[in-house]
Amino acid sequence: MSNVIDPTGSVTLVTGVPALVAGTTTTVSYSAFNYVLNAVPKTRGAETNKAHPTTDVNTGVIFPTVTINKGTIIFYMVDTTGVLGAVQGTLADLDSAGKFITAPKFPAIPAGWCPFAYLVVKVDSTGGSGWTASTNNQASATGVTYTRADMYCVPTRLVAP
Repeated sequence: MSNVIDPTGSVTLVTGVPALVAGTTTTVSYSAFNYVLNAVPKTRGAETNKAHPTTDVNTGVIFPTVTINKGTIIFYMVDTTGVLGAVQGTLADLDSAGKFITAPKFPAIPAGWCPFAYLVVKVDSTGGSGWTASTNNQASATGVTYTRADMYCVPTRLVAP
């Protein structure tokens, strides 16, 4: 399920504000929030410097590296027990001003997971060997820009730059 309401009446959405931020180095932090997963209300406690997931929930392998002059989107989500997971969208080309030529495609949201925030990562021409989720710094890698946004459900298009 990707968001809001499906024909069977199930609802998946966030009803609080997670306030996703970079943690220390490769970690993430967020506030406590409420969510609804398959029409069942849940609560997720706050986390400070939570280890970033090491693998993409969709693929089961480590996240692809965002190479120079590319960008991507990563959705953060929780399952029925509150476990943190993440899925990465496609890599997309950046123009010389660092804007997406075509926005990255959103990743599929697996059944049993509720997305609560996303991170847009862009690596410019000074980005060295690129950036990889769970491996590289979440806030201050050279040549990398980060834009985080909370969400109640999956947006229809990329909202952050």
